[in-house]
Amino acid sequence: VRSRDDLLAVVSHDLQNPLASILLEVKSILRLTPADEEQEAGRMLRECAEGIEETTTRMIALTNELLDLARSEEDGVQLHLQPVESRKLVEDALRSASPLAEAKRITLAAEFIDSPRLEADPDRILRVLSNLLGNAIKFTPGRGTITVRAERRGDDVSITVADTGPA
Repeated sequence: VRSRDDLLAVVSHDLQNPLASILLEVKSILRLTPADEEQEAGRMLRECAEGIEETTTRMIALTNELLDLARSEEDGVQLHLQPVESRKLVEDALRSASPLAEAKRITLAAEFIDSPRLEADPDRILRVLSNLLGNAIKFTPGRGTITVRAERRGDDVSITVADTGPA
């Protein structure tokens, strides 16, 4: 187990620099690409670059999660609690998942029922939501629907992910 954790930490750390380079390059492409909606090629290039940017950002978050996991085995999990809007968390997670959903023609929806502020570690909550949405997209057939619902339950906030995939 210790060897596995060490390997995860090394691989995650070693992936950080190439991923950061990809992110910097794609940001340069986005800066240089005109946002002219009249030019189809420019619009398509911008959309592709934005997709690469989002995917690279998620990959960096995953490598950070692996590093955190390796550290947590030694030091315990460190949460960075702060006030966050549950609506913003859900919207950010849906925005990150939208390229994968669009590729399968899956509709992403959100339902907010009194979605309050909460004390949470937004990065960790986004990782959990991203994993849940990724699994939902993976197992939902094309043209299906995935709904994320946030609602208050007493002093807590409940966020659920429901999909039209197999039960």
